[in-house]
Amino acid sequence: RRLIVHDRVMARFLELLKERYQNFIAEGHIKNPLEGGDNKYGFGPLIHAGAYQQFEHAKHAVTQAGGQIHFGARRLADT
Repeated sequence: RRLIVHDRVMARFLELLKERYQNFIAEGHIKNPLEGGDNKYGFGPLIHAGAYQQFEHAKHAVTQAGGQIHFGARRLADT
């Protein structure tokens, strides 16, 4: 997902967004569907190893182009 945010409000926007995502994850809203979990928010594991590799490649391409990754820099299992 991409967001376009004006430079003037970027720092505060990222601060709030990070806080909300951290709370969302800490509250256990992302569940494993293989264990009967319901991901009504649309978040969950990638469908297969190829999807994971594509996602990792996209993150690498972003940083190589000078972009920054603010979320998703690591797997949830790495926490």
